Amino acid sequence: MVQLIIKPLALQDLEEIWLYTFHTWSIQQADFYQDQLYYGMQLLSENNKIAKNISLNSQAYLYYKVNHHYIFFRIENKQLIIIRILHEKMDFVRHL
Repeated sequence: MVQLIIKPLALQDLEEIWLYTFHTWSIQQADFYQDQLYYGMQLLSENNKIAKNISLNSQAYLYYKVNHHYIFFRIENKQLIIIRILHEKMDFVRHL
């Protein structure tokens, strides 16, 4: 297992996802979806081999899909660093 680090932009993504889900559906749905995203990050910290590789903007990332969002991250010095959490319809190149 590696240490999980969530970068500020990824924390902002989590907040925006929660707020959107809350305003669109309910507090229960927002909490449930947020729990799923955190569970996905926990899974990655235990076994990052479930992720896939991608190269965007000449940068290498790993990613893992949780429902309609992709968790983008890197592994550095025994740390799993969450870079962004982006909706499947977003322009990944623009946001990474």
